[in-house]
Amino acid sequence: MLSNSLSLSDLWTKAVFRSYFICMLLFWSMGILLLLLKGYEGSFLFLNGIRFNWADEIGPHLTHLGDGSLLIGLFGLILAPLRPQHIWTIFLTMIGILMIILIGKNYVFEDWDRPLKVFENKAEFFYISLDVLKVHAFPSGHSAAAAGGCTAFVLAFPFEKAWKTSLLAVAGIIVALTRVYIGVHFLGDVIAGTMIGTFMAIFVRLTFGNWIENRWTKVNGNALLIRQMVAIVFALLMLGLSFTLLMKRYYGL
Repeated sequence: MLSNSLSLSDLWTKAVFRSYFICMLLFWSMGILLLLLKGYEGSFLFLNGIRFNWADEIGPHLTHLGDGSLLIGLFGLILAPLRPQHIWTIFLTMIGILMIILIGKNYVFEDWDRPLKVFENKAEFFYISLDVLKVHAFPSGHSAAAAGGCTAFVLAFPFEKAWKTSLLAVAGIIVALTRVYIGVHFLGDVIAGTMIGTFMAIFVRLTFGNWIENRWTKVNGNALLIRQMVAIVFALLMLGLSFTLLMKRYYGL
């Protein structure tokens, strides 16, 4: 079980986090190898060309699990009864990710276009996104949020079995790869996004998270119950906001 207060040297000694991080390392290693072998565009066409009928049906919807506000709400509701304080570390993680993604997309890599524009009149691929996206490809925000949310949750929830955190890592990777599958991001965008999300979550947990933990040790009784209720209400508000925006943008409701 992860202790409440963490340092960077502690992480690798925790089997539940070590198994999670190894899964992420394997994904990054295999992804970078594929980039080297097939190139930035070629790796996209290769992965995007691997199709399954069932995945075509759920892919455009599953990718929404890379929405930051949705993840704050989902993970926040799970954490509220046990470690409600860490809904705030997840929230801060998403804020940090959002800032980096916005700077990357709009300033540093503003000319990096998405597949729909890059392959226009050049190559065919599968595009099944519920929205038309052509610009601001790098890095992938959904991939960053998916990895950041899962990493923050692993660092907050009292997991006792390493295989459970491995499954969570795989789930986060699958959500990130849906961005390639539905045709809105290149593999390199996704790899960069998952790296940003993972390391932002670690940074927030080892800084703000430890500060929150130190203050939380003084909370008990009615004060703890009130803070749990606040965490639940905040999580529900984030879920409501996320569903409202998603339905309005992608489903016309």
